[in-house]
Amino acid sequence: MKIKKETILLLAILAAATGMRILAIGSNLPCFLSLDEASYIETALRFGTGSFNMPTFFHGALYQLVLFLEYGAYFVLGRALGLFSSSTDFFLAYLKEPTSFFLLARMTAVLCGAGVVWLSYAIAARLYNLRVALAASLFTAFSLLMFQMSFLALADLPSVFLLMLSALLAVRS
Repeated sequence: MKIKKETILLLAILAAATGMRILAIGSNLPCFLSLDEASYIETALRFGTGSFNMPTFFHGALYQLVLFLEYGAYFVLGRALGLFSSSTDFFLAYLKEPTSFFLLARMTAVLCGAGVVWLSYAIAARLYNLRVALAASLFTAFSLLMFQMSFLALADLPSVFLLMLSALLAVRS
């Protein structure tokens, strides 16, 4: 089985894009660069109390709901491993050392950022050719704005990911 040169280049671009985002994921923790990061995380944690009231609908609720599901899985795993004995312990863990909560939320942005790189390739390959697709993925992978948004726990990259996914579905039909 022969692997195409374009596939190897795409995998290299995806690996480089994901790697550089992961390297930057812990920047400034336990401090944070954006108040929106803390707002998203605390809203997701508040959902765990049964209160699904949003303090604001300025950014929508989907990202906070995704974080809520991630934190729910984190709580279940942590409880099984003996890290948390109750939901109060879970919340106190956030208050004492929020780094793990920020890293989990930022990892979502990293994965969405890598997904955007692949989606830009897939859309360009569908509309043009493989060379243009590789160039699109390369520019997306190393775009400064895309890089900056890919390691912060903000709703921007998940939104771009969903937008690009809908564009791919539109060009495939």
